[in-house]
Amino acid sequence: MFAKDHPDLDYFPSAFLRGYEKIRPLTDTERAVLPEFELAAGVATVEMVHTSPIENDHPRALEWFDSVVHWLRNRL
Repeated sequence: MFAKDHPDLDYFPSAFLRGYEKIRPLTDTERAVLPEFELAAGVATVEMVHTSPIENDHPRALEWFDSVVHWLRNRL
């Protein structure tokens, strides 16, 4: 989520996974729970934005929140 301004944001998880697996391949069990992990990470990011020191109506917080909601919608 910290790469929210990257034009390929929606492809980030697959690129990140390819890079990670160069170090340690995932087991079949780990691969099976990736969708749930992505959703949990998205929900945690919403919580991070909500509890950040930036006011929730601050333009930066609204931008971050919109980015997270977009990312989550693409995964639901």
